[in-house]
Amino acid sequence: MICDSVISSSSFIFPPAATVLTRSLYDETVFTSVSAFSEASAIFTATFPTFVRAVTSAEKGIGIYKPRDMESVDALITNEKGVTLVTYYADCTPLFFVDTKNKAIGLAHAGWRGTVGRIGEKVVEKMTELYGTNPADIKAAIGPAISVCCYEVDYPCAEHFLNLADLDSSKFVFEKGNGKYMVDLLETNRQILTASGVKNENITVSDVCTNCNSDLLWSHRATKGHRGTMSAFMCIKED
Repeated sequence: MICDSVISSSSFIFPPAATVLTRSLYDETVFTSVSAFSEASAIFTATFPTFVRAVTSAEKGIGIYKPRDMESVDALITNEKGVTLVTYYADCTPLFFVDTKNKAIGLAHAGWRGTVGRIGEKVVEKMTELYGTNPADIKAAIGPAISVCCYEVDYPCAEHFLNLADLDSSKFVFEKGNGKYMVDLLETNRQILTASGVKNENITVSDVCTNCNSDLLWSHRATKGHRGTMSAFMCIKED
């Protein structure tokens, strides 16, 4: 293993007291400005969120004790040791990437828009461009998210998944009737990763649904928006 990663749950998003108590961690941290949730009922826009930002030690602390310098970041990548990547969630899908050969990592927030926009593919492409990553060398993980058992959407949302023509949508979109569909975000992201060249045997997929386990993990849908947020952390170990 070249990195440490963990999903943590909190009833708040890093208040000032926590910043003081854990400053040694935050000094090494880069925070994204992605939204912590994505609802299928949200108004669709023409632009899907797929911005991947490469970061270095120069960006440590952005969003916590340094002001945010961007309003929309959907994924972070780095090949520097000691730079902790952090993204936020509360039903959306965390995607973890480790290039085991070139020692680079990536962390992405994949809500339904980011998933349809193929954020996982964009991370693989950016790591390949900047770090010489071979997708076959990537170890990937798809973390806890709202699962197909609970993720009901209407047709305008489901249509975007059905339009992913190179993927097998019969495995991630299921018609329920009355204009409703169940969508499997995790399977969609898995297929996007394999289509990007990541080996299926190198992908670990969580079987934990945030909505079903809202007593343990934050779920925007289960709490009807009255919730905290989860954070995904990833860092390349120092020697």
